[in-house]
Amino acid sequence: FSNYALGDKATKATHNLFYSLGKWIYLIDALDDMEKDEKSNSYNPLNLAYSGSGGVNKNIDFIRRTLLDSGAAISRSYALAAGSSFDGIIYNIAGYGIQAAVDKVINKEKK
Repeated sequence: FSNYALGDKATKATHNLFYSLGKWIYLIDALDDMEKDEKSNSYNPLNLAYSGSGGVNKNIDFIRRTLLDSGAAISRSYALAAGSSFDGIIYNIAGYGIQAAVDKVINKEKK
């Protein structure tokens, strides 16, 4: 996506940034939709991946770590990119917003 969005300004760092952001969005959405997808028998990668290994709740620490690692990769990739006047906002979102969103969705799933 970074090649499409940035053209000749795309770099390895921006590629990794967009990849990590896409991975995080995909997984947090899957975690958030887990119960709904299970009830409607819809595809959900987390339900599929963990159906035979004790379920998502038994593996929630691994899922949380994966989501937070993706957030850290977003920060690292952004730091390697050129940066912009939005640095403070980006680091705030990557550092605090991602963790808050992960905690909110996981706490919903634990209930």
